[in-house]
This record gives sequence, C-alpha cells and structure tokens, in this order.
Amino acid sequence: MASFRRSFPPPLVFLSCIVSMFVLSTIWPIQELGLGSTRFMGLLVVVAGLTLNVPSARRFAARGTNIIPANDPELLVTDGWFRWSRNPMYLGFTVSLVGAAILRNTLVAFLGPVVFVLVIRTVFIAFEEQRMEAVFGDRYTEYCSSVRRWLTIPPANRSDP
Repeated sequence: MASFRRSFPPPLVFLSCIVSMFVLSTIWPIQELGLGSTRFMGLLVVVAGLTLNVPSARRFAARGTNIIPANDPELLVTDGWFRWSRNPMYLGFTVSLVGAAILRNTLVAFLGPVVFVLVIRTVFIAFEEQRMEAVFGDRYTEYCSSVRRWLTIPPANRSDP
C-alpha cells in the first residue's frame, strides 16, 4: 500500500476518476438521468468542491507543512476549512466529482465519486489517521472528537431565553 500511496497520490486518484467517469458515460451511457440543463448546476458543484480544495492546500503551503499523504505529518492544521472537516481536500475532490457526474447526467458517472471515496477512505484516510494519532497523540484525539472526518455542521449561534 505504501508504494501505491507514493506513486498514485489523491490528485491522481481524482483525475483517474474524472477520466473514467467521462469515458464510461460516453461509451456506456446507462440511463440518462433527465436532470434537464445540468451544465450550470454541475459547474456550480465543481466550483464548490474547488473552494474546499484550493484554500486548504494553500493553508498547508502557508504553514510550510507536508501535504503529501505518504509522508509523516509535520503540523496539525485545525483552522480554516479544517474547523469543519478533518479532510476538506478529500471532501472537495468528492464534491467536484459529484459536480462532474451531474454534468455528465448519466447514472454510470456517479460511480466516480463512489470509487474515489472508497479508495481515499481505505488507502489514504485510514493510514493518515493512524500516523496523525502516532505523531500528535492527545491533540489529534481531541481534534477528532470535535471535528468529523468528512463534515461537521457548526451549531447555530442562538441565545436561549
């Protein structure tokens, strides 16, 4: 698995899923979904995914910490999008893949996000979580108790009378 993580990092998994989605939905357009005009909606969802990826990657760069999942973590990043997701870049890739599937408007295209999540969850996230716990210990455990793996919905700010 380690060699796979090094030679096939998450951006390549993402790109492979995108290419596969478009090829499969072209040669095997199983059941068009009839969503109507999907171009705007699909692009909007792709952009939403990118708004998770790009700032999160920049946060790593600004901190000068390692972004390569196969390497040991150097810093526990818990601000920015990391306040709501322990994996905002993976979430962003997934959202973008859903947007691409909407653009294709076929059922088979939705295999892309499913395959991506399965590969990322089993190959990368499981490994990364073990490494983070080994390196950061209780700080990481506390972070995990307050921020979910994929998405944490912050509580509404309301005052009870």
